[in-house]
Amino acid sequence: KTSKDMPIELRLEGIQGEIRLVGEGGLTLPKDGVTERVLFILFDRSQLESMKTDFDIGIYSEGRKLETVSATFMSPPK
Repeated sequence: KTSKDMPIELRLEGIQGEIRLVGEGGLTLPKDGVTERVLFILFDRSQLESMKTDFDIGIYSEGRKLETVSATFMSPPK
């Protein structure tokens, strides 16, 4: 929770690609609240090393890293 509204930026880490938010506007964490958004993570298939590809999403506000979230992309075998 925060004492003021905070603009949030999501950055891929450990894999090259882009994050696309679904819907209008940016991502803001409201004062004393939580936020949820749907997003797509786009990257080239050549980055899929195996059936399981791990990567991180860095959560930033005003250039400062707040947290890192780990994720895994599951894909069919090559």
